[in-house]
Order: sequence, then C-alpha cells, then structure tokens
Amino acid sequence: MELNPSDTIINLKTFQDRFIPSEKRYPAFVGGWGTGKDLCSIGRILNESQKYANNLCLVARLEATDLADSTVKDFERYTKLKIDSHRNVKIFNGSEIMFRHLEELNERNLNNMNLGAFCIIQADELDTDSVFMKLCGRLRRCHGCGRPKNPLTKKPQCICRQTGFVSANTNGEDWIARLWGSPEMGLPGTLEDAELIEARTEDNADVLPAA
Repeated sequence: MELNPSDTIINLKTFQDRFIPSEKRYPAFVGGWGTGKDLCSIGRILNESQKYANNLCLVARLEATDLADSTVKDFERYTKLKIDSHRNVKIFNGSEIMFRHLEELNERNLNNMNLGAFCIIQADELDTDSVFMKLCGRLRRCHGCGRPKNPLTKKPQCICRQTGFVSANTNGEDWIARLWGSPEMGLPGTLEDAELIEARTEDNADVLPAA
C-alpha cells in the first residue's frame, strides 16, 4: 500500500490491533480512560465500510450532545472525511456511515434499516442490552459475498458477514459484562461469536499526559 505525505499514520497497541480487524461478529472493547476506544471504534466502522461496496453502517451514542461534540468531531479529525448536515458520510465505494443518537432511534427507524455494521460508542451509558439486541436484528445487509442455495428451499441464501460491536468504560457488573463476560468478576459471558478486548489506562500511558 502506497502512503501519501498527507496520510495520517496511527500506530496501534496490541489490544487495539485485536479489536479493529477482529473476525468475531460481536467484539467489545472495554477499558479505562485514554485507551483509544473511540479511535478504534471509528477505525473498525471505517474498515467495514471500505471492505464492502454499498455497505450501510451505523455509529450510535446515547446523547445527541455527546454525539456532536465528541464522536462526530473525532471521526472527522481522524479520517479527514466530512459528515453532512444529515449526519451521514459516503465514501469512495458507495458505502454510507450514519451517525445517530439513540434517543432518536425508535422502532419505526430501526425497521427501515438493513445494516452491514453498527457500533455503540460509550455503551456503558445504556442501562440495558435492549438497544444492542434490536440493532443485532437489523444486521441483514447482503454484500453479495457468495449466495449458495439453501438445501431445503433451493433458493440462494445470504452468507455475508455483518458485525455489531461496542466500546465502553469498565462499569462493574452491567449488561456488557453479562453478555461478553468479565474474567475479573468470574462472569463467563452469554453472547455467542463474541470477543472481549480489555485494556487499562496504564497500557496506553506512553501516549497520555503524565497527569
């Protein structure tokens, strides 16, 4: 891959490099402050958008203010892509990334979405797994990656890979710990095809202010 002088080069830590390319359907990055959770969430959603043409991806945050003041600004700063007034961005291959706060996502909105990927940033702000589970039900976008015939119906069936993932601060025994597990609390986790990536603030200390 050729690099241009204007390219932003980001050197990932081992735990960050596990999360972005994870082949699991439901990875979670849970860690302390300053471990690059937002950066890696943006990296993974961009990766999914670039991997499949005409993909539709959702980046979600609980509060509208946090979405606008933090997530949207971080995305534009890291990627140099401009999000439009409808809070969408299209990339070179026709894929689209939508930025939404969860208070505006009701059943009607969700019923119209066929997603290839979604990300909930600061997922520990949510009290329950309800939104996550609803979004999992919208992971049904076909990328055209092979359509073998169903042996029963004899009709083509989609075998494409979609992904839903979260990043979160450590928050005790919450819904994230119950779904993905917590080695520290002895919780095994109940979500299939999932991967938990954890990090402490100290693991990223070399790029953080000493204070």
